[in-house]
Amino acid sequence: MQVDVLVPVLMYPDLPTLDSVSAGVRMGRLLGQGAQVLLVEAVLPRLEGHWGSRLVGVSGMAAELEAKQHEGAQALRQHLEAQATVKMAQLSQAQILQAVSVAARTHDLAVVSVETSQARELGQTLVFQSGRPVVLVPAQTDASRIDRIAIAWDGSRASARAVHDAMPWIRKASFITIVTAFDDKAIGRQTIDHLQAYLGRHGLEAYAEDVSSGSNAVGTKLQNGAIRHGADLLVMGAFGHSRIRDFVLGGATEEVFQETKIPILMSH
Repeated sequence: MQVDVLVPVLMYPDLPTLDSVSAGVRMGRLLGQGAQVLLVEAVLPRLEGHWGSRLVGVSGMAAELEAKQHEGAQALRQHLEAQATVKMAQLSQAQILQAVSVAARTHDLAVVSVETSQARELGQTLVFQSGRPVVLVPAQTDASRIDRIAIAWDGSRASARAVHDAMPWIRKASFITIVTAFDDKAIGRQTIDHLQAYLGRHGLEAYAEDVSSGSNAVGTKLQNGAIRHGADLLVMGAFGHSRIRDFVLGGATEEVFQETKIPILMSH
């Protein structure tokens, strides 16, 4: 199965490191037959005509920041062209998250290296607005294969969506484990049995572990459980809901965005 992977990289406000971008591209190549990198430069507001902008030289500062982004994007492009298809885009700062979400809708999967706060915000936006699964990649990951997979399972719609979206890689895995935090939600053993039976109908065997013990937050428990089993990828559903004007994340979802220890495929 050919998988079309988008690796968006934001150049503003902080330039990404080569290590973090390379980690995202490497993961994209592992998940698909290739990766398309989208280097996104922010076009900054000038506030033309405002007396304060002339006083502090806003237009000149914006131009300098844009030039710095472009120089960084060109350097990344030269480094990455042998590894992936590279495109560049210049977008209004206010439109970037929505525009990248729209672009991701015509790819099978998006991969985001979550090195910076703006990258984490992009990952969150893509999970809930692109309609596609998103793989969050720690900046320092040295993943060289997708062979051992952990599934964070609670029987919910979101976790079922994530398992479905991850099946191309689950089918190829040599080892599958189901990690569940029974102390986080009212999760019955039967729902684990149902997932194991579903995987069994695909000719797959999955082990199961309860990661409830310990005082860590549930998102950390799930990641630690996956790491104990040597997982190359953790599959989990993303939870969130709108509250007035803010988007409120579920507990485990928020925790993995705050600290991503292992590559995580998230679906909503």
